[in-house]
Amino acid sequence: MTKTEKIEKLFRGELRIIQNSTSPRFSLDSVLLASFAEKTVEGPICDLGCGTGIIPLLLSHKYPDSSIFGVEIMAEPAELAARSVQLNGLSEQIKIINGDLRQLENKQLIKMALVTANPPYFLQGAGRPSPDPLRCAARTENFGTFRDVLLCAQELLAAEGRFCFCLPTEREEEVLELATSTNMNILRSRFVRTSAGNEPYLMLIEMGFTEVKQPLVLPDLVVFTKQNRYTPEIEEIFYGKEE
Repeated sequence: MTKTEKIEKLFRGELRIIQNSTSPRFSLDSVLLASFAEKTVEGPICDLGCGTGIIPLLLSHKYPDSSIFGVEIMAEPAELAARSVQLNGLSEQIKIINGDLRQLENKQLIKMALVTANPPYFLQGAGRPSPDPLRCAARTENFGTFRDVLLCAQELLAAEGRFCFCLPTEREEEVLELATSTNMNILRSRFVRTSAGNEPYLMLIEMGFTEVKQPLVLPDLVVFTKQNRYTPEIEEIFYGKEE
């Protein structure tokens, strides 16, 4: 452990993750995505752009019998993710791959039951990019677009597999257009609001090859109460149920 690193606890200490103050930290959005993601068939799981490994770790808790892969293009967060996997004694279950999701070798040989992604939220050239290369990579599509992520998930998925991801609500039209340009369909969605009176800021989406008449739209998820505390549902998602 370096001086800039610390260990944070998840699920009231059942899982631990190494975070570095010089690197992007995991966000609540990743925790919400891991909770939203559901595996409907047997098979392995893959998280695309796994960062420091928060989603693979959370999914290992949710699906303890599933093999899990995390793919991360940046070497530093991939190394942190691998160390967190080792710290939790999960090396037999989780494998971290330091590589480009656009160039995964033998993708066609791997059929995943579930693929997840919390991709960069901002298009390349949009907004003010961070001068820090790691934060810039986490926030901006400099190393691949959401379309790249979607096409990778499409190739990785088994016939009845599911692809779950999150993106800001302002990218909803883009997601709908991309869905119609592939043979994947939106199956389930949920919007997230910071508080009950605010407009949704985040969308959680599940896609797959299954055809449905109408996607399942879940009730909006509210993060904070009027007292600016986590709602009971967020508390349970973030910390797990109290015994």
